Amino acid sequence: MPFYKKPHRDTIIANSSATLADLDVSAGTLTVDEVNKRIGCGTDTPSTQLQVEGTAPYVTLKNSTAENTQGGCESRIVFEDHSNTALGQIEVSHSGGADDTKGKLILSTHNGSALTAAITVNENQSVTVAGDLTVNGTTTTINSTTLTVDDKVVVIASGAADSAAADGAGISVDGANASILYDDTGTQWEINKPLEVSGTVKATGITIGNTAVTATGAELNHCDGVTSNLQTQIDSKGPAAGSANITTVGTIATGTWQGTAIASAYLDADTAHLSGTQTFSGAKSFTGGVTIDDGELTLGSTAITATGAELNHCDGVTSNIQTQLDSKGPTAGSGSITTVGTIGSGTWQGTAIASAYLDADTAHLSGTQTFTGAKTFSEDVIISGTTPKLTIGDNDAEDTMLAFDGNAADFRIGVQDSSDTLEIGKGLSHGTTAVIKIDSSTNCQVMHNSAVADGEYSGDLAMFESGEALSAGEVVYLNAQGKMVKAVATGAATSRAVAMCVADIAANTMGPFLLRGFVRFNSNFPTYQVGSPVYTPTAEQSNLNVPHQTAPSADGQFLQIIGYAISADALWMHFDSTIVEIA
Repeated sequence: MPFYKKPHRDTIIANSSATLADLDVSAGTLTVDEVNKRIGCGTDTPSTQLQVEGTAPYVTLKNSTAENTQGGCESRIVFEDHSNTALGQIEVSHSGGADDTKGKLILSTHNGSALTAAITVNENQSVTVAGDLTVNGTTTTINSTTLTVDDKVVVIASGAADSAAADGAGISVDGANASILYDDTGTQWEINKPLEVSGTVKATGITIGNTAVTATGAELNHCDGVTSNLQTQIDSKGPAAGSANITTVGTIATGTWQGTAIASAYLDADTAHLSGTQTFSGAKSFTGGVTIDDGELTLGSTAITATGAELNHCDGVTSNIQTQLDSKGPTAGSGSITTVGTIGSGTWQGTAIASAYLDADTAHLSGTQTFTGAKTFSEDVIISGTTPKLTIGDNDAEDTMLAFDGNAADFRIGVQDSSDTLEIGKGLSHGTTAVIKIDSSTNCQVMHNSAVADGEYSGDLAMFESGEALSAGEVVYLNAQGKMVKAVATGAATSRAVAMCVADIAANTMGPFLLRGFVRFNSNFPTYQVGSPVYTPTAEQSNLNVPHQTAPSADGQFLQIIGYAISADALWMHFDSTIVEIA
C-alpha cells in the first residue's frame, strides 16, 4: 500500500524509526494527524482521537484464541482514568463450556473497590442488572409472559402527595375491561368485576347497593340450613304459640295469668268488687278511681295514715322530699352561707377578692391586678386591652426579674437595682453570666462568649441566601445576585470576604452567617497557630473553603485579614475591609 506525505511537512528518519508530521495511507483510507494527535479511518479530517467513517463503519475486536470456556475468548473495551485504573469496561466473551458460538456481554463499572459487573446479557438475551434500575419516561412496556417480583410490597402511584393525587391508581386487565382501582371519593378500592373467594372473607362492614347490612354474623347465621325462599316459608305459617296475632283461644281451665294487666272493661261484674285483703305485687295501673270502703292502704309493711288532703301536698313533687330539703341551705343573702358551687355567670360586686383566694385557673380579671407572693398558673396568661402592660416591682429599692426555669439551664430578664441595669443572662442571680446589659444612660453592652465549644459560635449574625451549597466554617462574599458564595483570594470579584457560614446550607437556601464573633469547628478547621491572623483562602483545604493561616503571596492574588486564631481550632472572625492586591 503506498504512503503519501502531505506537502509542507518534514519527515525525519533516525535509527530506523520515522517521524511524520502528518501521514496518509492511500489518501482517504488512513490518516495520522500529528498536530492534533488524531487518527482517521476513511477520513482525512478526524475530529476526535479516533474516527472511523464510511457507509458501513464497523469496528471489529477479534480474539484469535480457540478458547471454548466460560468467559473465554474475551474481547474488551476498557475505560481508564489518569492513574490507569479501569473506571468501566465492556467485555464480550464465550458463554458456557461447549464448542459453539454462544456469546455473553458484560458491562462493568468500578464501585470504588473493584471493577464489578453491572449489566450481563447471556446467549438467550436474558439481561441481569446488578444494581437498582430506574426507568424514566411516560410509558414502560413489559412484554414478558410472567412477571416475578421478589419484593413483598409493590408501590403504585409512588410519590403521590395525597389521596387525591393517587386517585385512579391500581391494576387493570387489558382486553377484559377488568380493574382494581383506588377512588379518592370515599377513599376506597373499586372492583368492576365479580369477586370469587374460595377462602374466608373478613370485613368490618357490608354494604349492598347503598344499604348497609347491620345484622351481626350471629344473626345472619340464622339463615344457615334454609333450603327455599325464606319469605315464602314465613308467609305459609300461622302465628306461633304466644304470638300477639292469636286473637281467639278456647277455655283456659287451669294455669296462672302472667300477661299484661286485664283492663277493667274485660272484667265481668263479679270481678269488679274485691273483698277482703288484696295483695298486689309489681306495678298496677287503674284507669278509674280506687275506693277503699273499709280498712286501710298499706305499702310494704307501713300503713298510710295521711289523709287525702295531706297526700295532695305531694302533687308536683318530682323526687324524694327529704332529700330535697337536706340539700337546701340558707336563703340567698343569708350571712350563714359559707360554701357555694361553681358560679358560671354573673358579675362579682362584693369586696375585692384577695390574691390569696385566686387559684391558678382564675380565668378573667379586668382592670389593674396586683399579686403579692408566689402565684402559679397552670394555663397560659394573656394580658389584653388597648395598652396591655405587665409591671414587675413596686418602685422600691429591690431587684426584679422575669425568670425562666429550664430543665438543664435557667435564664433571666430583669433589673439589678443597685446598678440600675437591665440584664439578660444565664442563671437566676443578677451580676453573673450577663449576656446583654443596658444601664440608665442607655449604654448597651453585649458579652460574646470567646470560649465556644466545638460546633458553637457567638457574635453578630445575619440570615442570607446561599448561591451554592456551603459547609459550616466556609468564608463567603456577597455576589451580584445578593447571594453568599465562597470567597477565593485569586480574583478581584471573589476575594472580598464578608462573613462565615456557620451551618451546612443547601444551594439557594436561607441560612445563618457570622459577621463578627467567635467560632469553632474542630472537624472542618485545620490546626491554627494561636495569635496569628487568618486570611481569605486561595484554594480549598480538604474540600472546604475555610480561612488560611498562610497569606496569599502570588502575583494577582488578594490579601485580606479576616480574623485571628484564639486556639488551635477556634477563631475570632473580624473581616477587615482593607484588601491588598499582590503584584
